[in-house]
Amino acid sequence: YGLALLTFFSVWREGVETVIFIGAGTEGSLAIVGAFIGMALACALGALIFLRGKRVDLKRLFNFTTMLLVLFAAGLVAHGIHEFQEAGLIMIINEHIWDMNHILDEGGTLGSIMKGLFGYNGNPSLIETLSYGAYLVLAYALHLFKGGRPDLGLKDWLANYKLKMG
Repeated sequence: YGLALLTFFSVWREGVETVIFIGAGTEGSLAIVGAFIGMALACALGALIFLRGKRVDLKRLFNFTTMLLVLFAAGLVAHGIHEFQEAGLIMIINEHIWDMNHILDEGGTLGSIMKGLFGYNGNPSLIETLSYGAYLVLAYALHLFKGGRPDLGLKDWLANYKLKMG
């Protein structure tokens, strides 16, 4: 019963929030029509996922989303380094190792999306770039260390590695 109650109250809370936000953010009838169109599209998308979800290759889906999350996390690391450099807590060795803002401006539409998702910086410092790369290398090494399988321990991984190598 606990899981059913958790689900019920979660959906209930989201419904209450939706009613509050629609009530607070709408002044005309067009906004309410837009809200109902959005809800209808969300229901249609949910039905589509429910009906066609069985055909999705879960291994490929989770590999893809894992890759996106690793890139997202690497961007957070690089952005954190950037903020520490601006605060003076980390020394700046080389302030701008390149400037790509004339090609893909981080203030533009696509650049803002890339910055928000993957930590894109058109003119990164050396330490930002090294931290981004180091995070990617570390994440990939950990993935290889686990053999791509979370249930393998070090002993099993070494035995599996020896079998593959000869």
